[in-house]
Amino acid sequence: MKRLWIVGILLAAVLTIDRFTKLAFMKASAPADVLRIGDILTFTQHQNHGVIANLPVPLPIIVLLTLAALLALVLLLKRTLDKGTTLQAAGLAIAIGGALGNLWDRLQWSFVFDWILLFNRSIINVADIAIAVGLLVYLLARPAKQPII
Repeated sequence: MKRLWIVGILLAAVLTIDRFTKLAFMKASAPADVLRIGDILTFTQHQNHGVIANLPVPLPIIVLLTLAALLALVLLLKRTLDKGTTLQAAGLAIAIGGALGNLWDRLQWSFVFDWILLFNRSIINVADIAIAVGLLVYLLARPAKQPII
């Protein structure tokens, strides 16, 4: 039961932080760069209407793929709660929170709002970071003999 609370709190925290930061940067007055830290990090505003790297894919397909990925993550989380470690479950909760954050954007605005520009190349948001970090935590916390999926 304690692990379920941890999962719920992490998922809600990621979703809340993602929503708060996106809304804050959307309301920023400057339409271009809001803050620049050298050539490494720029806080800006960007609407991603596609998938990774703005690849153009119709919205209904993106939503269906996201729902399928979320279903897979939830089923994996259920199995992890039964047989895995708490750290694995935490990683999956973080990833699910991120995926829900980007899905929320797509359903509300039909795009994902990105605001973190890294090295003048990749533009991401908190949800993207949560997905990557959450999956990495899940994989690294996996006992050596446990299958990945």
